Order: sequence, then C-alpha cells, then structure tokens
Amino acid sequence: MSLLRLKETLTKAAFRPVSARQLGARLQEYLLHEPVAGHRVSPRTPGVIAKVGTGRNAIVRRWEHPELGVLYARAWPYDLRVRPAGEHRHASELFREACLRVPELLLTDESWRTLRRYRLALVVERAAPGQPAEDLDAIGLDLLKRWAGELAQLHSRTGARWGKPWCPENEGEDPKEFWQGRLAKFRRRIPGNTNLLSDSQVVEGLKGTEHLLRSHRFETPTLVHGDINPDNLFIDESGGITWIDFGTVHYGLPAEDLVGVSKWLAPLGLFDEFAQEYRGAGGSPRDHWQPGFDLMQRLMAFEKLSSRIVKTTRRSHIQGKKRDRLLGEQEAYERRLAELFNWDIE
Repeated sequence: MSLLRLKETLTKAAFRPVSARQLGARLQEYLLHEPVAGHRVSPRTPGVIAKVGTGRNAIVRRWEHPELGVLYARAWPYDLRVRPAGEHRHASELFREACLRVPELLLTDESWRTLRRYRLALVVERAAPGQPAEDLDAIGLDLLKRWAGELAQLHSRTGARWGKPWCPENEGEDPKEFWQGRLAKFRRRIPGNTNLLSDSQVVEGLKGTEHLLRSHRFETPTLVHGDINPDNLFIDESGGITWIDFGTVHYGLPAEDLVGVSKWLAPLGLFDEFAQEYRGAGGSPRDHWQPGFDLMQRLMAFEKLSSRIVKTTRRSHIQGKKRDRLLGEQEAYERRLAELFNWDIE
C-alpha cells in the first residue's frame, strides 16, 4: 500500500463521514463564528438563507450579508479525492493571472479546524455579477468575439505537467495512461447495460477510441476550464464575462474546452464562427486541434454514459423520478455516441 493510500485510509478512519444535512448545519455554525473579509457575523445578522445545491462532493449555500452583499459558501468534506478549498483558490488565481475575471474570494480555509470531529474545507466568494449565459435570449457577435478571445487567452497558458499540479496527490499522470485506464473501466461497465446501443457497437466504439488515443500526439498541456457550459459563464450589462466553478480546472488539451463550447453553440449554428474568432484571437487553428477534438468528443461521451448507467448493482436501488431522469440522460448519451460513430440505433 502506497503512503498516499495509507494516509487516506487513516484519515477516513479518524474523520467519520457525515450527512449533507449535518455538514450544512456545521457550515452555518462556522460562518456565524468566523470573520469573512474582516466582518464578524453575529447571530442577529442574516445568515445562510438558501440552499443552492448539495452535490456528491460539496454543499453550496447562498448567503446575504448587509455589508458584503450576496455571497456563496461552498464546503467540502475532507477527502483526498474530493476537491478542496485550496484547489479552488489556486485555479481562480491562475484565471486572474490570465486577466480573466472570476468571483472575488473572501475566505478560504483548509486548516485542521474540526467542527464536531469533522474537517471543513471552505470557500466563501462574492456572487458573480450579471446572469448566466444560458439566460440570454441570443448570443451577439460582440459577446462571441469577447468569449473566443478570453478562451484563447486561457489556452495560451502552458504547464509543465498534465492534470492538477497544485494537488499533492497528483503526480502528473501521462494522459494516454490516464485515458487508457478510464477506457478499461468503461469496457467493464457499459456493455450489457445499454438501452439503445448493442454490445457489439459499444465494444467497436471503445476499440476505435483506444486506437485514436494511442496514435494521438499529446503536446504541451495548456490551462483548461474543463466544464464550459452556460451555467459557468456570467454576463453583466456591459458585456463583461465572469468565469465560475473551478473544480475541473487543470492542464490538458484545449479540445476539452472546445468540446463543451461545441455542445452549446453547434445547435445554434455558431460554433464555426466561434472557431474562426478563437483562431483570430490567438488560439490554435482548427486543423491543429481537430484531431484532439474528435478524440475528446468520444472519450467524454463514453465517460458521461458510464456515469449515467442505471442497470448496475450500485444503482439498482434507485427508483422513481431519479431513476427516470438517469435513464433519460443515459439514452441521450447513447444517442450522442450513435451520432459520433454513425451507428443505427436499435
């Protein structure tokens, strides 16, 4: 057993997992007793007033402060495999260094402070100005140019290692080895659990994707957001862009971001125009990133399908609306794979 795995095992044994509801209560207790940007919150001050979301890795609360305005607090349980507060801080600092606007961080805490025997990794930040890009009725040419320019600016920052160098447990894993390991997991999990695709199609697609992966030439990694979608870009009245959600930021292929852009803009008929603006702003020409784009489309589609598979022992207990939602998402990714490989759906 490696020292890292031993450390993780001992940590989990020492800090017993708690439910999302318990952690939310401890987050509120923390905010009532710790100063945020120099302001100490009293019990009479409006505290955590709305739950934004509770995911597998984090709890998010919307918090209104009479002097600081609307804030968002995100708490992570302590786990080496879970995104900590420090990673969020490092990633947002890299975006600032690239002259991209991000929400103002008011507090980060990764200390060994424990709240009733549980470590809390915490980030508090100001609300991003404006509205999510998804709320916009149309994407104008000026906004498209500005966004393409900012993405090209982000991708101009290169790193020495793949992945997340600011994470102590990240050893700069070779991207081919990483994705070959992922494909092996997909091969074990997906066949026999699809609704629209045949097992032979899935196996054929995985083999073809592995061939593309082995033949692809990975060059110097660049800084990528990793989760570009309309919810993670905020646009204010002046057209300024604020980037949020840095849990997936890492050094990788620019194509990883461009695939996310394509999912959003291709149905609107704007992706080709975006690609031209991206190159004009200093991004790589399309024939340079297209092979990586084709590869990442397939890899990410298989990964999404694998995470949505319902007919497995692990998810057999899921029933009702949640199961229907997962089945719907699973079939959507099966259709996406059928489009990518030109398969006929049974």
